[in-house]
Amino acid sequence: ADAAFYFAQTVENEEMPLEMMAKLWENGDCRIVALSGYEGQNNPPVIVHGFNTSRKKMIELGVPASCIVKIALDPTLLPSTDAEARGLIPYAEKQGWKKILLVTPPLHQFRAFISTVSVIIRRESDVQVYSTPSKTPFWRTTVVHSATSPRAKRSELLLNEFEKIERYYSGGDLVSAESAALVKEYKTIRKELGAYNKELLKKKEYLFLTKSDTVDKA
Repeated sequence: ADAAFYFAQTVENEEMPLEMMAKLWENGDCRIVALSGYEGQNNPPVIVHGFNTSRKKMIELGVPASCIVKIALDPTLLPSTDAEARGLIPYAEKQGWKKILLVTPPLHQFRAFISTVSVIIRRESDVQVYSTPSKTPFWRTTVVHSATSPRAKRSELLLNEFEKIERYYSGGDLVSAESAALVKEYKTIRKELGAYNKELLKKKEYLFLTKSDTVDKA
């Protein structure tokens, strides 16, 4: 692959993905080690090491500094998996990357992948991404996964991840009224929904337009 990309993780979840990144480079599975440009957070119990700490760890694990790049998050969004994905794909396109390995702990695997694929679909990009989860950690260990998730066992947080995704889709498709391509975005969301679970397409649907107050009613 052209690169392996690391999504920022809380301190409890970062060790195995970072080791996976180093191993992929060592084995020649990627040319570039791309790290999230998130600057980090130190607001206990949520602690996330930023790019500089991740870069230092990569060098300690044997990855040359010349092979490490920083991927800035989409500045129009708050720090999130979506912001990381929206920063990654445009950068990859500019660099001419065609194949990227997405490295996450298993807990974060599905959401990171679907977020990145969503960006690719919306941009009609030809970049290909491959979900590359790290080794499975202890599922019964209690950890913090994000600022919006409670401290819980990894197994419980994994279930919450799927419930969150299904709730977003079945509760209503969110499309900005500012978009110049509402129909296209709606069809894209429906396509993603069907890829996740075809049964959800059969449910009663509500379509919500966000930022409708910014659009001329005429």
